[in-house]
Order: sequence, then structure tokens, then C-alpha cells
Amino acid sequence: MLVWVVGAGSGPAQASPASHLHQMPGDLPGDTVLQEWEDSTCRTAPGPCLEAVLAEVAATHEPGAVILVTTDEGSWTRARGLASLEHGLPLGPETAFDAASMAKQFTALAVALLEERGLLDLDDEVRAHLPEFPHHDPPVRIGHLLNHTSGVRDWPGLLLLAGWRFEDLISHQLILRVTFGQSDLNFPAGTRTTYSNTGYVLLAEIVTRRTGVSFPEFMRREIFEPLGMYGSWVPSDPGDVIPGRAGSYRPTPDGIRRVPSNLSAWGSSSLFTTAEDLQRWVAFLQGVAGEEELHRAARRLAEERVGRGGAPRYGWGQIVDELRGHRVLRHGGAWAGYRSALVRMPDEGIAVAVLANRSDVDADAVAERVLAALLAPDPDTPLDLLRDAPPAAAADGAEEGTEGTEATGPDPHPGMAVQVDGSDEAPSVIELNEYQGEYRNVELESTFTLTAVGEALLATHRRLGHHWVEPLAPDHFRSVVFGKVRFERDSEGRVTGFEVHQPRNRHIRFRRIAP
Repeated sequence: MLVWVVGAGSGPAQASPASHLHQMPGDLPGDTVLQEWEDSTCRTAPGPCLEAVLAEVAATHEPGAVILVTTDEGSWTRARGLASLEHGLPLGPETAFDAASMAKQFTALAVALLEERGLLDLDDEVRAHLPEFPHHDPPVRIGHLLNHTSGVRDWPGLLLLAGWRFEDLISHQLILRVTFGQSDLNFPAGTRTTYSNTGYVLLAEIVTRRTGVSFPEFMRREIFEPLGMYGSWVPSDPGDVIPGRAGSYRPTPDGIRRVPSNLSAWGSSSLFTTAEDLQRWVAFLQGVAGEEELHRAARRLAEERVGRGGAPRYGWGQIVDELRGHRVLRHGGAWAGYRSALVRMPDEGIAVAVLANRSDVDADAVAERVLAALLAPDPDTPLDLLRDAPPAAAADGAEEGTEGTEATGPDPHPGMAVQVDGSDEAPSVIELNEYQGEYRNVELESTFTLTAVGEALLATHRRLGHHWVEPLAPDHFRSVVFGKVRFERDSEGRVTGFEVHQPRNRHIRFRRIAP
């Protein structure tokens, strides 16, 4: 296994062996790790710190991670693990990972660039650019999409309810079709904050229609190539060949398995990038590189929306917070077996990026450990940094002002399970037979059949298969697919349907069509 050290503004330096990185995770004694961190000057020579952290992440013969650190003194990259288990190819600074929701800050720059060119305004109604988007009062505006105040429902949960599994082929056009079919919002635009991946998919479509160029092509021409990010891609199709692409893996009790990734969620996700390119991105955001027009547009990315009651802010594709007086901008992401995090302290000139191709890596926690070493904090003082999302970590981005994580399917990816409030105590006796029947949501073209089995309901979908719906109280249930379920009755007490409340989607109604 080889480890790379990358100097600021340079390509890969000569690779040098690091024999101790051949050890398994946990092989480095705790005292050794602590001694390295105490004795080394991590701010000026972070290498030993990065190696110690990576030794806890993965073995050299497994999927692993790449860590990038940039400071005023230079840039360093360390890699550990394999990009391809099938071919035994090692990870390195040039390996391309799906950075998932880290893509949102790049989408935000595209929107800022169009604003700079006079092609759109943040106060524009979404319908002015996307006439298929449903009418709402008050109207949804571009600025709402950027700051997650639009009320637009989140596409992962919607597609799950529509019967799509996360390993299925999910295209940009499919997401748009489902979104345009939603007549309701989670809440009136501008009245609340709930993280919505869909909002950034809509922004990508607006970029496409205002420029006449597909979003992947616009990103390549206008952002990646001018910044020298030649290893970064927004694939036009999940089948596109991505040079240097890392495989996507999930550790299981039976061994490491490949996780399929068939997603094209332009704008909200589906960004492949490398540690080398993230170094260039950080340098650009710090004002070191880039064309003047891009720099003018990038000034918008430093803005933030004021949070309520001291809540973290979200502005232009980044979460904004403070760490003991340090201003922190961050975002991460997760999809399939990929995990990512980018944490920046622009005023101090510090940035940490983590890219991983195994689903059990907490990229945010890894970045925080590295940041702790760089800042040399008091060991008795907790970092208390946000992870990927306030207040709860999210599987493919961040969410503010709501509970839980993203919805998941019957075969959940790690980090994508639904959290549902409710007592764990046994509910009172509930007559389950009265809830049996077929229930349909016309907008999603989706039907579930509920059958009483034992002490729960079995929900059956022709594409998703079966999952359990557990009773909490009369008319109140929960499930891994629906989240919270509340059954509705007519004036005579007959069950007429149910309403679904997922962490990022509210008031989705299924009507009873057969008793």
C-alpha cells in the first residue's frame, strides 16, 4: 500500500511506502496514536495524524478512505484501502468517489453564476422557469430552494412510497416527474426549514433550461474545467464510465458486498470527485485560484441564512456553524456505499475532506477527529461540531428543523433508517382487521395492501414486497417505509385511508380503494 503526500498546488508527489499502514484497524495501540498526536505538529505536518485515523477506518485489503487536509502551510493527502476489491486497486488522491450531497455547493455556484449573468433572480418564482411545477400560494421561489425553505417534498421518501428501491435505476427525469405530480407541499414556502434534496434537483433543471445546456455539460464547461477539476463529473447517466472510479461497498456479517449505485440526481447528488480536485475547490473558495467571474459568483457561497434560536444556518449548499469562535462551513453526503465530508474553517485557512467507499464509515466523525488534531484542543473540551446535518445526521445530506433521517426501503442502507417517535411499550388492544384493505395514492401511482398478521399489519407492494406496520395506539402506526402512519375515518367511524409522515415529507395521503 502506498501513501501520497500532495503539496499545495501540485500534483502527486513521489509515493512512499508506509509499512505500518498494513496493520488492521485497531492494530495501532491507543498510546501510540495519542503519542503521535501529542508529539507531532499536526498543523504543519499532519501526516502521522491522518495515518493514525485511517488505521482505525479500514484495513489495506478492504474498501477504505482518502483524507485531504489543507492549511496555510500546505496540503496533505493520505489514502488507505482499495478502490476495487475485484482488481486489488488501491485508493489514492486521484480516485473518484460519489460525494453525494456535497454536490449542493457546486450546484449553488452554478445558480450564482447564472444570477451573475442576469439569467435568473433569487426572487423568481420556480414556475417562471419550470411551468410544469404546480402552482402554490405563496409561490415557491429560487431562494427557497437554495435554503431548504420551499416545503417541496424530498424525493428519496417519495420514490420509496412510489415503489422504487434505492438500487433501482433512478433518473433525473423520474425525480422531476414525481415532483411535478405533487399538488401539495410540506408547508407554505418560506414558513419553515426542512432539508429537501428535491429543491436542488429543481435548481439543476432551471440551470439546464436557462442555458440550453444539460446540467452535466454546464458543470463541466463552466465550473470543473475552469477550476482544473478534470477528475470531477456529473454523470449524464449512471452507466457513464468515470475514470478512476472507486467501487461502492457495504460490510456485512457475511463479508463485504458491492452496493449498486444507479442514481442520476443532478443538483442534489451524483457528483463524482477526487481528493485532488477538492484541494483545487478549497483553493478556489479561499480565493487562490479561478476566473474573476467565478470568484464574483462564489462570494454568494459565503452568505448564510440566519437560523432561528441559535440554530445552525444553511446557505448556498453549505451548513454554517461555529466551533468555539471559529466559523465552520460544511457539508457531507452518503449514497450506496459512498460517504463524504468537507469541513472548512475559511478564516483560519483550514479544510478537511474525507471520501470513502464503504458504507460503515462516518465521514463526518473522521473529519472531526482530524480537525481536533489540527486545532490541538483541550482534551477535556468536546468539539461539539455538527455532523452532516442539524440536528440529526442524514443519509444523503443535511436537514434543519425536523426530526429523524431519510426514509429507507425494506433492505436499508446504513444510515438511511427512519426514526419514528412513539412509545416502545406494548400498545393497548387494537382491532387490526378494520385496517385491512387496499390503499392508493394517485399522484404516486402506488398501491399498498394491508393485511392483519398476528399483532401487526403486513404492508405489501407489488415492487417493494412486504414490510411490517406496527401499532402504537388506535389509528396510529409506524413502519420503516411510511414513517408515522395515522389512519383517517369518516363520520360513521369507518377507516377511509391513512396519512404518512416521513421525516422530510408530510401529509401524504393514501385513500382506501378496497375494504
